[in-house]
Formats: sequence, structure tokens, C-alpha cells
Amino acid sequence: MVKDIFSSVPDPFDGIHTEALQSSYIKENFNYVEYKEIVLGTKFIRKKKGAKRIICEKPETFIYIPLLDSLNQLLSNTRISAMFVKKPDVCKPGVFYDIQDGSLYQNSDYFDKHENAFLLILYHDELEICNPLGSKAGVHKVDLYYYTIGNINPKFRSKRCAVRLLAIANANLVKKYGINRIMSPVVDDLQKLYNGHTMEIHGVNQKVYGKVLMCAGDTLGQHYIGGFKEGVGVSFQKCRHCMCEFDEMQTNFTEESFNPRTKQNYDRQCSEIERATTKAVKKDLQTTYGINIRSELCKLPTFDVTQQLPQDIMHTLLEGTVQYEIRLVLLHFIKTGKITLNQINGAIVNHAYGYSEISDKPGAMRDSVFNGDEKYKLKYKAAQAHLFARLLPFIIGPLLDTSDNYYTFLVELIQIVQLVFAPLIKIESIQYLKQLIDEHLSNFKVLFPDVNITPKQHYLIHIPSAIKALGPMVRSSCFSFESAHNYFKIVARKQNFKKLTMSLAKRHQLNDCCNFGCNEPADLHPLFSSEIAYGVVKALDKVSTDSLQNMFNESGLLPGIKLENVFETSWLKLYGTTYKKGAVIAVGTVGNPELPVFGIISKIWSISEYVYFGVDLLKSVNFDYTHQAYLVRFIDHFSIYSTERLVDYNIFHVKKDRFGNKYVPVKYDIDDIIEEYAEGRSYMNI
Repeated sequence: MVKDIFSSVPDPFDGIHTEALQSSYIKENFNYVEYKEIVLGTKFIRKKKGAKRIICEKPETFIYIPLLDSLNQLLSNTRISAMFVKKPDVCKPGVFYDIQDGSLYQNSDYFDKHENAFLLILYHDELEICNPLGSKAGVHKVDLYYYTIGNINPKFRSKRCAVRLLAIANANLVKKYGINRIMSPVVDDLQKLYNGHTMEIHGVNQKVYGKVLMCAGDTLGQHYIGGFKEGVGVSFQKCRHCMCEFDEMQTNFTEESFNPRTKQNYDRQCSEIERATTKAVKKDLQTTYGINIRSELCKLPTFDVTQQLPQDIMHTLLEGTVQYEIRLVLLHFIKTGKITLNQINGAIVNHAYGYSEISDKPGAMRDSVFNGDEKYKLKYKAAQAHLFARLLPFIIGPLLDTSDNYYTFLVELIQIVQLVFAPLIKIESIQYLKQLIDEHLSNFKVLFPDVNITPKQHYLIHIPSAIKALGPMVRSSCFSFESAHNYFKIVARKQNFKKLTMSLAKRHQLNDCCNFGCNEPADLHPLFSSEIAYGVVKALDKVSTDSLQNMFNESGLLPGIKLENVFETSWLKLYGTTYKKGAVIAVGTVGNPELPVFGIISKIWSISEYVYFGVDLLKSVNFDYTHQAYLVRFIDHFSIYSTERLVDYNIFHVKKDRFGNKYVPVKYDIDDIIEEYAEGRSYMNI
């Protein structure tokens, strides 16, 4: 009987039982973008033919995902395409929140003529597929090229799925043929887009425009794609933003102290190198100017490699300057007997980390970090270094004299990091940051006269002008781009390495096109599907609902509306941030000057898909310079706030000093966010 019933049901997997049939079905029923295999050159190899081995030519190729087709696929989602209907929102003059608030966008006639043009952000990086310590290290290393679109709101753009694959090549081939060969088809498509390209969007032919606003990447990648010397150690000019020699770098700490690189002098220097009569003259010019070759990006109209390749704060700050300087200060404290390595490690391990800090918890330091061949930095990942720097006053502060000049130097460093990572910053804060960097580097030479200023420390002086040109530095950070590497690492481990780049591209494109099904609702795209997630949800009974209704009425929330479908949840995840009971959130401002009002989450309610927090309020006494945190006191007051009324989307945790005083250290400087909120403009709603 049962067999008869199921025998009449068609097999849902009929016709797709092989990989080839599955791929064919996906390409026919989904918006698939076919990759292109582009030949760079050929090499001679020995190939077995019968009983003999013959010499034959083998093409050397890389994989390119056509940019225009990829954009067309992206616009097939109605919710994504709606983001390009109007000109991007901008803040009032002097306030910087996103790339369109920077001068490169504001002063461009192109975006006045084409208000809904694409704002493209490119990215390039090398990825080691194999174990970096194994015998195959470097053999299968690949170069990955991505892009994302600045028109997408930052709360969505920070997701991994907002990062789109553009090209993938074997790193050895990139070195052999040059990065300009890889970028050539990309630049060709970008030129077409700049001049206007017709696409069929939702059945209608439309002409779309776009241009590259910046290219992100680490120092090595930025120098490589910009045509500069990758290793600045052998170059007279150490910087891609200014003409900076080593000796000048040790004594001058303001941007105005150096002659800036410009599009004009870059073109002139490249022309001199190209016209060199001998290899020796060419090599001397390359070393003198710090330039290897003219970048392919120069073919793009208006693109300026001296301005549009910003510093990456993940590599320059967190993996460079922060760890370099903290290590030197800790080494000083250890050598002078003010603290021991065991005390430092004990403080790191025993610190009371909040739930949002556990994943980035810094580990204990090895002795070799200070005394062995590894000495240079702390060997922390970027996220670990960021957390360690922010919590330093609470980890090692109780063990030291906080009036010590070396400790004050660390506080200056924390201040710089907090300002640089601010998602919203005003022109006054940018000017203060510039002054702070000058004073900080000057103090470095006073405290460590025998230690050299590194190129990454010098790059700090260019950050204030980069913010003015391209918006807050977090918008050009590599964090979201590098998170896209994880997919390729996982896929590579599940296959052999024959035609690796093609295999990775094929799997990525098949996986990506499944997000663009013909009949799927736009909200199911992973860019939006995880906007909100709930923990354990419990429906409120009538008594609890009536009690909550009274609290809403007393607070003036939802006046005249009867609460229905009320649920309480144990935790909530909104746009990637997880809110749990016991976490601290910024719910308002008070005083003159304005201070944030914090609250400890005790309840989380979902009411008709809207979220409200019940919080126990904390009073901000002041901002404590020594701890770089807000000194707070508990007050016996319960209040309710919606997510739309929050000052900042992040969650924080209460910390204590040696005397039991309570503090809230924030994840970045929020002074400007508080000012905007107090004036009725919340960046949460931009």
C-alpha cells in the first residue's frame, strides 16, 4: 500500500543526479554569471603520450568574473536595485559617515550628472590556501580580487555576501606577468561603465553608470596595485602618499612637512622610468621614486593612485603600529622591574571578558615576543589587538602607576585608535586626531630615542586627510573583504589542486547564483535574510501583557495602541550585533556637555516585529581619560527603549578598576555620535 502511494510520486532529484546535470539545471533556472578563462601566456611542459614524453605548450591563465554581468545579476534583486534609484544620502557639511561624505565624492561633477551611479570599491589580496608552514606553502597561493558597492548601506555592506568576486589568479603567475595584466579586463569593463552601459533590469533596458571611488587592501597589496615598490625598505621614498625618505620620517610628524605625491608628479615619474635608456638607469629611477611601473588603474578617468588607495587600519594600525608600540612599552615596564611577564599574562587570562569579547580574547604572550627572534609585535590577530588595546587600562592599569609617561603614551595610542575607528566623525575631531598623531609620534621619539619610526607609524599622519577624502576609515577597512577568504579556504580543502583557480571560481559562481532565483522574494537574499534573529521566544500571558501595556503608557510609547502578539526573547541578533541580558547599550544623552545614558539590558520584547529593550539605567559621571571609558554609577530606575532610539548599535560591558569603580569602555569614540543624537540626528537611521 505504502509502496504504491510513493511509486506514483515523481523523484524530485530526477535529472540532476550528477554534478554536470546539477550545474546545467542551476545555470538554466538561476541567474548564473559565467566566468572567463583569460590566457596570460604559455609555458613548455613535458607530457606523456603513449610510451613517450613529448614537449608541448600549456596555456597559463587566470579567471575573470565579468564585472558588468556581475552587476546585472546583483540588480536582478528588486530590493538591491532600489538602493540605486536615488542619489545616496549624505550628511551635513563637516560630518563624515560614509564614503559619499568625503571630498572625492562631493567634489565630483560625475556624480552630479549621474546621481544613481555605482560607487565601486575594489580590493586585492593574496591568500595562502595550504598550510603556511608546510612544504606546499606558496605553491598554490592565489591572488583574489573583489569588489563591493558603496551605494549599499554600511549595515548591509559589512556582510560577507556584499563582497563580490571579480578575479582569481595563481600568485606566481601574477608575479610573472604583472598585476596590470590581471587588471586589464577589469579596467576595460570599468571604462565601459564610466561612459554608460546598457543593461536589462527587470525586463527594461536601462543605461547605468559607475566609477571606482577607492581601492582597499593591505600595504603590500596597495603598493602592488598602485605600481609602487612593495617592499619600502629598499626604496628611498617610503610612502605612496608623499615623498618621504627615512631620515625625514624620524623627525617630521605632520603631513604638511612632506611634499605630497600627486597625480601629476606620479605621471611624470612614471614617464621618466618608461623613457630610461638603460636597465641600470631605470632601476635607479624606480628606487629613487619608489615606483616600479605605471598602474593599470591610471587608465580609469580621474582615478588618482596617490589619493584613492587609502591606508587600511586593520593592517597599518592593529597589526602594525598598535602591537609595535604596546610591545615596546611593556618591554620597558618589564626591564625596569615595574611589572613581570607572568603578571601581564595573569591579568590577560583572568580578566572578566564580556560575552561579545570572548571570541577576540587575547592570549598569553610568549617570552620570545620580547627577547627572541620573533620580537617586533605581539603576534595577535587584528581583532585581538583591537580588544587588547581598548582594555589595557583595565588589564594592566591596576598593576602600574597611571601617571607614568609610558602609560600616558599608551593612553594616547588608545585615543588615536578610538578616533580612527569611529563610524561617524566631525571635522573638529579630524583636526584633533591630526594634532594627537603629531604629539604621539613626537613622544615616541622622546621615550624611545634609539628606536626608529616605522613606515606604518608614518602612515598615521595621512589618515586625517584620508577621512576628509573618503569618509571614516572603517569604510575602507579590509575586515569584511578578508572574511570572504574563508569560503575559498574551506572549498580548497575539499578538492585537489588541479586547475585550482577555475575550480574555486566555478564553485563560487554556482553557489552565488543560487541567491538570485527567478521567483524568490528579494528579502531572501542573504544580504537581508539575517537582518534579525531571536533566541528562545516566549509569548507573554494576559497579566504580563497588561503590565507591559501600563509601562508603555507611562513611558509614552505607542500611545493609543493596544499591545498584541507580545513575546519575550532570551537574546536578539540585529544586523550582526547580538543583544543579551546583562549587556550595556547607549540609550540616550544628558547634560551639557552631553554624556551618554547607558542601560543594562534586563528584558527584550518583540512586539509586532518591533524590538524593545527593558533596561536598568546607569548614570554617566564623566569620561575618564586614564581609563578611556565612561565612569558610571547604578541608579534605581527602569526604562524602556526601542532599537530605533538607541544612540549606537553596539553593546558594551561594565568594567571595574582596582578601587571597585565601574566604567563602560566603548568600542570607538562616540563623542560626535552623541552630539548628532542630541541635535536630533541619529546615524542609526541614515
